[in-house]
Amino acid sequence: MKKSLQILLAILLTYNANAQVQIGVTSSVLFNTSKLTGFDKQIPQITFSSGVILKINKGLFMFRPGINYTETSIGNIRTVSSFDIIDKVKIQNFEIPLDVTYPVKLKKNKILFSIAPTIALAVNGKTISEVRSTGNFTVLSTNTQDVKFGSGTNEIKRLDFGTKFGVGYEFSDGIQINAVIKTGFTNQSNANNVEFKNNHFALSASWFFL
Repeated sequence: MKKSLQILLAILLTYNANAQVQIGVTSSVLFNTSKLTGFDKQIPQITFSSGVILKINKGLFMFRPGINYTETSIGNIRTVSSFDIIDKVKIQNFEIPLDVTYPVKLKKNKILFSIAPTIALAVNGKTISEVRSTGNFTVLSTNTQDVKFGSGTNEIKRLDFGTKFGVGYEFSDGIQINAVIKTGFTNQSNANNVEFKNNHFALSASWFFL
């Protein structure tokens, strides 16, 4: 986390005193669309993200770098005999989006079009397997294991590189709402013939107070 704050500070210092800089907070709801080989009957996974964001107005563009604590997840259902088995992978990340936004003025408000290369570092993760009677929501048993990170066949890569494309709206009081699609470029699996990429659609709100 300390390194992430240093990166964000370095970004801020890159811009001269003529730039208009604001600091705020942001929160998102993530509708995960991640892909994992073998997960053929995926079930919706909704997670959340929150963090700190900067707004830097410079010329025609708005820059919005930040640091987010984000949980991503993927789920799958399979049937064995008379039981449904729900498999989930949940990963917590620190994410740094380097957002470049083009604002279009509408009287006192703005429409925002953005692109943001992203770097995410996984800090924790779990695999969860729940057994239920077919057609029944009652959980009969749960098995939870920690995700192992590294370069081994049964381990997952920590770093995830991707990009976000978004459209949003900024109100006259500075509050922003955004809809964003994130595509992960990194196959986080080390196993042969297995692909695991983190993707999601997100709705976010940001409030700038400094």
